[in-house]
Amino acid sequence: MHSDQTGIHEIDAKSRDQKFIRLTLLTGTFFFLGFSSVITGFVVTIVHAIMPNNRLLNAVGTFFIFISIPLLLIGSYFLDLSDR
Repeated sequence: MHSDQTGIHEIDAKSRDQKFIRLTLLTGTFFFLGFSSVITGFVVTIVHAIMPNNRLLNAVGTFFIFISIPLLLIGSYFLDLSDR
């Protein structure tokens, strides 16, 4: 009987480790995408300031800056889940 309980705890520990690894990878991915979007948006906005007649740069810069907010929030949510 004692060995059965030990086996269950080993399965639970392995499952928790796999969940932690998945959440850590998701957190890192969303933080990387969020910070990359901020940097890309700022660079494109600066290039747009140099070339003001290009409407595509304006739209792309705005898109990257706005999309970074939900990406960072999702990354923060996964970071919170990995602490539990």
